[in-house]
Amino acid sequence: ISGNFYHHFLLSKLRTKGSKDYKVPKRGLFELVICPHYLFEILGFLGISLISQTLYSFSTTLGTALYLMRRSRPVHGPSGPARPDGSPEI
Repeated sequence: ISGNFYHHFLLSKLRTKGSKDYKVPKRGLFELVICPHYLFEILGFLGISLISQTLYSFSTTLGTALYLMRRSRPVHGPSGPARPDGSPEI
């Protein structure tokens, strides 16, 4: 939970009041993972599944993981994050 909160906190501090600019986070796990706040969400569900060990909890974890993986795709697009000039990073 703390990893999820920390990365949401980093995201909330990116924009100043009234700013509409898109900024790429540099701290935390954003250098390694596209959406670390989603990763910690999935890890939380996985922990609950491992504790309860029921088919329902594992299916909920799988559904949540698939949903969040699909939802993270539009953040950077199919070819990765865009540069300031609009071209994708390679």
